[in-house]
Amino acid sequence: MVVLKNNMKTPSVINGLTREEKSEYPTLVLREAIVNTLVHRNYSISGSKIRIFMFEDRIEFYSPGRLPNTVTIHKMKIGVSYARNPFLVKYMENLRYIDQLGRGIPMILKTMKEIGAKEPLLKESGEEFVLTIYN
Repeated sequence: MVVLKNNMKTPSVINGLTREEKSEYPTLVLREAIVNTLVHRNYSISGSKIRIFMFEDRIEFYSPGRLPNTVTIHKMKIGVSYARNPFLVKYMENLRYIDQLGRGIPMILKTMKEIGAKEPLLKESGEEFVLTIYN
């Protein structure tokens, strides 16, 4: 989060006597994308790494592993989820990083729509799952 926030543009607007800053990406969306990338990746793929790329107009989150079982991109958008790593999910729930399985992607889509951003792209690319968030 710190690296992403330090490399984001934070434009400001003068509103009356105060200056209001607006982040390029909502913190809640970035946090959820990072948690999903960590929790749902396939840890059995030896030598694989989570990767996050930041561009002028987007951030791409690469998570090793294809979608599990019967989960599809369409199903993810409506809240269907599968815990590939149930121990890690429970651990993250105890640390309060996760509220409820299946809530993250719909929340990301809704939040980005509310701020008028392009709809995030969800796709499988080779043996990875990629989430792209546009500013």
